[in-house]
Amino acid sequence: MLCCHCKKNQASKTYEKRKIVDKKTVKTTEYYCLECYCRLFVSVSDEKEPRTVCPACGMTVAAFKQKKLVGCAKCYSYLSGAVLPVVLKMQGAAEAHCGKEEASSDIEKLVKRAHEVQILLDKKKSENSSSAKIYERELASLRADIAAMKKGELT
Repeated sequence: MLCCHCKKNQASKTYEKRKIVDKKTVKTTEYYCLECYCRLFVSVSDEKEPRTVCPACGMTVAAFKQKKLVGCAKCYSYLSGAVLPVVLKMQGAAEAHCGKEEASSDIEKLVKRAHEVQILLDKKKSENSSSAKIYERELASLRADIAAMKKGELT
């Protein structure tokens, strides 16, 4: 899909707008290339002082320090000078927090592992490696386990 602004480059970014038409909210999506998106929507400012108010929700640094709660998701970037040290202190600065791992079933885990083994097997076959047989056996075993789980024979 081409950029809706320059109509030359491949679109890689989206921008959603909501308009009120006849007392109904209508959502439209526009597609932009990276250059146009940065030029139109990303503002680079030369501010020497960090922001003290989140423009999205109105949360101030003083209110954050008092409540220890942010007002919205954008507070993390707009009030980063005050918010990030508190978050790092709570979570520990040794390792960055990457979110909670999504719970998945045993079948999903086996399917994911089978996909990984298939990729490794294809790589070893392209290299004419003798270790490809090990991956073939593991893949066959995983597929058998998946089939058994779907039938309810394996728990």
